[in-house]
Parts: sequence; C-alpha cells; structure tokens
Amino acid sequence: MNQDETITEGQLFLKFAREILRRMQVWSSTGELPKKRIRRYVGNHVGRVQEEPDYRQLIENHFGEIVHDPLVEQCTRQLLAKGVIRLLPTCDSTTGQPITDFKRLRPMATHQLLVSRL
Repeated sequence: MNQDETITEGQLFLKFAREILRRMQVWSSTGELPKKRIRRYVGNHVGRVQEEPDYRQLIENHFGEIVHDPLVEQCTRQLLAKGVIRLLPTCDSTTGQPITDFKRLRPMATHQLLVSRL
C-alpha cells in the first residue's frame, strides 16, 4: 500500500484547503484582494455601506491557476477517485458519450471542492 492509498479523505481535503489558502494569502498580499460593497442595517435604521474583502471573486479571478496547480490536481483526483466528489454525469456534446477523462472533469471537480461543505 502506498502513501496515497493510506491518506484519509479528511487529510486530502485539508491539503487541498491549505494550498488554496496559501495561494489566496499570496494574491491578497500583493494588494489584489477585490472588494464588495455591503449595506449593513441596524434595526429599522438605514444602514451604512461598507467595503469588505471579496474572497469569492479572488478565487474566480484565479480559478484557472487553481485548477492547474499540481497539488490541487493531485488532491482533486484522489478525492474524485474515493467518491468524495460526486459530479452529475456529463456527456460530450458531439458524441453523446460520458466524459471520464480527468482533464475534462478537473474544473468541475475542483469547483465542487471549493463550494463543498465536507
């Protein structure tokens, strides 16, 4: 049994999350962190508009980099193989055949991990 077979799903997800957070920290430290405007209400009073960090937009801005990160790819591939990620059956639009190639499933599987609540 190799090391990849003994690592638990939880450990894989933590590895994935730590890599995403590490990258987000790097992007944020360069001043790239997008802001979103939020209106805060207190009771019946008109609220103030505040700007807050928009981490979702930061992820969307760098999704291509995330998908192709070797560590993210490794964790995603293993979590998909272990059945942690469940994707809807996807068919090729030209042939109608189910897509089983990881390279084509990788963006969907990575997105599923980013929005999941394991």
